[in-house]
Amino acid sequence: MPAQQAQQFSSLASEALMLAIVLSAPILAAVFIAGLVSWAVQTYTKRDDPGIAYVSRIAAVAVTVMIAGPWIGARIGDFAGRMWALVQSVGL
Repeated sequence: MPAQQAQQFSSLASEALMLAIVLSAPILAAVFIAGLVSWAVQTYTKRDDPGIAYVSRIAAVAVTVMIAGPWIGARIGDFAGRMWALVQSVGL
């Protein structure tokens, strides 16, 4: 494998890690916010029910995936297309 292709694979590997962080950020932020809100509600109402926390977090993930899903899919598709083109140029 020539040095240029090795550099491209290395660049794509680091881009893949960064892409994983960027794409997971909205979902993690939504879960964090839902956890804080459910904690505040449970503290205010003095009701300690774990179901409230779980349901709010699951709902936050579902809503976030519905809203950010197309953007996440487009970013993954773009990356996969670049990766596939590189693999085809190498002849693997």
